[in-house]
Amino acid sequence: MVMQVSLYGQILEGFQSNPYRRVRIGPNEPQEHMPDTRARWALSARLNRFLPRLRSAVHVSARGYNDTWGVSSGTFELGYSQYMGDSLLLRVRARAYQQTPATFFKDAFFYETESTAGEYFTGDRELAPVRNALVGAKLTMISIAEDDKKVWGAFDRLQLNLKAEVLLLDEAAADDPEANAGGRATQFLTSDQLLDAFTLQLGILLDY
Repeated sequence: MVMQVSLYGQILEGFQSNPYRRVRIGPNEPQEHMPDTRARWALSARLNRFLPRLRSAVHVSARGYNDTWGVSSGTFELGYSQYMGDSLLLRVRARAYQQTPATFFKDAFFYETESTAGEYFTGDRELAPVRNALVGAKLTMISIAEDDKKVWGAFDRLQLNLKAEVLLLDEAAADDPEANAGGRATQFLTSDQLLDAFTLQLGILLDY
């Protein structure tokens, strides 16, 4: 069993807005305005447990994050790896993530109808309230050179990867709809579709 615990901290000072991102506030579209100082920290833990009899491993990880902009988040991931023969490795994983919005983030409809909630305003969805879940699987074929016999005649190691993942995303409202005179602050943030994204990736890694 291998376990890792880490603590991360950072203080950012200076211009942190996107000079190309504008926010519609009433009839105007000014450049977004965010604080010049941001302190953030995160605590994470990872654990890998090898199961000799099954020739497999269990992976568990968790991470908590917080900053002075009001963004707090939590991540939990669970994975399982299984050797299939001498050259095939199958890994499955599930990941859940949720975060709160920055204190100055509001929905686009709020900005347009109610103006800002203070000095700062932004349209960056990375500072919005969001939760998502990801489920995926990865199949890896590994071939390693033995003695003087190279893989494909030239390489020490060959690794072929086929990975598929499904993402479910929920973008929550950043303000109370009852406090918005229009009453429609969340109408564009809801979706009835079952899946938000599906990715399929094929990769090859050659060690020389």
